[in-house]
Amino acid sequence: MCTYNIQVEPFLDTLGTVGSYPKEPEVGIIGYLDIGAKKQRKPSSKAEYDRVKGNRRRCFKIVRAKKEADRYRDDIHEYLEYHGDSLTPDQVKHLLDYRHCLSSCCNKSLFREHKSNGSKEYITSFMCGHKLCPPCNAQRSKNRRRKFRAFYEKNPEMIKRYDHMHLTLTVPHHHESSRYPRFYASQLMKDFNLMRKRSFWKKQVYAGEFSVEVTRNDSGLHIHIHALLLVEKGTQNRNVLHRNILLAWNRITAGAGTRQILNEEEQLAIRKGNALLTEKDVAQLDPSGATFIGLETLYISSKTPKKGYRYCEHSGLWKKRVHPSDGEFFLNGILECLKYHFEPLALKKDGSLDMDLVVEILPSIKGQPLYRKFGAFHSGTKNAHPDAKMLNIKSKPEEDEAEIKQTLEEVGQDIQNPETGAPAERTEYEYFTISMSRVFVNPDDHFRISITTPRRKKYLHRSIAPTALAAIKYMQKNAALSAFRTKKMDQMTGKWGVGPYRFYHSKYNQSCLKHN
Repeated sequence: MCTYNIQVEPFLDTLGTVGSYPKEPEVGIIGYLDIGAKKQRKPSSKAEYDRVKGNRRRCFKIVRAKKEADRYRDDIHEYLEYHGDSLTPDQVKHLLDYRHCLSSCCNKSLFREHKSNGSKEYITSFMCGHKLCPPCNAQRSKNRRRKFRAFYEKNPEMIKRYDHMHLTLTVPHHHESSRYPRFYASQLMKDFNLMRKRSFWKKQVYAGEFSVEVTRNDSGLHIHIHALLLVEKGTQNRNVLHRNILLAWNRITAGAGTRQILNEEEQLAIRKGNALLTEKDVAQLDPSGATFIGLETLYISSKTPKKGYRYCEHSGLWKKRVHPSDGEFFLNGILECLKYHFEPLALKKDGSLDMDLVVEILPSIKGQPLYRKFGAFHSGTKNAHPDAKMLNIKSKPEEDEAEIKQTLEEVGQDIQNPETGAPAERTEYEYFTISMSRVFVNPDDHFRISITTPRRKKYLHRSIAPTALAAIKYMQKNAALSAFRTKKMDQMTGKWGVGPYRFYHSKYNQSCLKHN
């Protein structure tokens, strides 16, 4: 039975749903919902407590990210009101498309509500997928770390076979330099690809992945690369690799800056980062190229002091180096390194949106991948690791299904009331959708979930949502269609001078008049 073909009203305003279904079957494909599930052992009270706690905290993070996205949306609207006249039609369109994504993201989120006491469990949300969206960045980071954790749990020998290091690459970019264009992410990635073809790299680096981060400083856009490297073991392999990368990266980026000479203080600072660097090495560096790279072993961090941690003035965090012998702590170090690869783009230091930077980079990042894998992590190459496909970003349908199952495992396949821990039959709970903007998670009350405007809840008919999996698929399909329709309607009403897209049509009409 395919639930998509059922001719019923899918959304209801109250709990008065009709139909009766048995306890949820085991997670499976829609179309086989009538297949029963194997009886599962009821988890211990501690396991159930941890599951409920994790679910509520996950909801809290998404609610916080959605509020941030709503602030960004309002910032864009205010910016267009005051600075729209100075923008081109193309810039206005990119801003409005971005605003639409922020508005639609998490606008439909799925929850399970237990009738006996009204307790709620968060299932999932519809995501817009934009590169500058706070909820989507958080979700991408989580999914990426989830895939890497699964990869290393399946291949634990990788942790001891290779040294894991965090690489940071940048260039001394200036407005007056002609070596790189104003937005040089693509050129930076091309140069990084060129360096990875060098013989020393192929010999020393087995695999890795990287992302591009964009910020702004006094010299303009500051674009740099963060990479996780799996390095072949050897005596002083960090210093050997650091020296090779520094010399190669300096030659590749020569001409990026305007500096003509390295003073004595700068030369000492360069040598301080690597005991193997000689005066001869420093003397052959081109002052106009990159003279600093970051290459460090992995660490875990904390915002508060802890035993064995050292304070880092640069990041403001307490850090502790980890080693393969540290077991789970070392795996956490790998996952923490991956967090760098999903830092929000275009943010000021105070966390607000840098609108001037957003306007500048939006056209350039559209369709531009800012995350890639290389070496043995790049599936499809002759030297790829047998399980490299586990790390792929774009998934096949069956892999998407596995990701949904992973989400449901976090929620719990055996449905239990989060307050009482008692098993719940299908008649004892319902699924509903609502915007995350109307969800409140109280950290002072065990992170309990509540709805600020209950009348906005839309309950799913049981014939549409007999299981959590069916509810997720229906919600995602409905939310995507709703977002599409909203955007088209906004674009149409914008032609009449109504709604947010009026800014674009006003600029477009002015541009046409000028050309005529």
